Amino acid sequence: MEFEISWIESSLASVRTSGLASAEGFTALYEQLAAQPGFGPGVKMLSDHTDLDVSALVVGHRSPAKYGLARMFEALAAEEPGDLVRVVETSDDALAWLRGEGAKPLPPASRRAEP
Repeated sequence: MEFEISWIESSLASVRTSGLASAEGFTALYEQLAAQPGFGPGVKMLSDHTDLDVSALVVGHRSPAKYGLARMFEALAAEEPGDLVRVVETSDDALAWLRGEGAKPLPPASRRAEP
């Protein structure tokens, strides 16, 4: 699994992943992320897993089934105090939401219109 960490703003990091997803790859990603200067509480993160082969994991979405599973993860994460996870369809939507620019909420996956 390959990944790239970049900073969009001083409190907004971007992570892009590609290749075959693995637990070891995510461990390396999070270790490197934690070592970044300025990374810590209050930093928002845009995670783009659209080029990640998730045949063994379920992350991101390119199909209605993966989108639905990601939305279920979002609902489960909402039950943990302090965790804030949002599943959106585009990077632009994610950036708008992270910046508090009033991105409209998505309907539950079960009521989402199919493309």
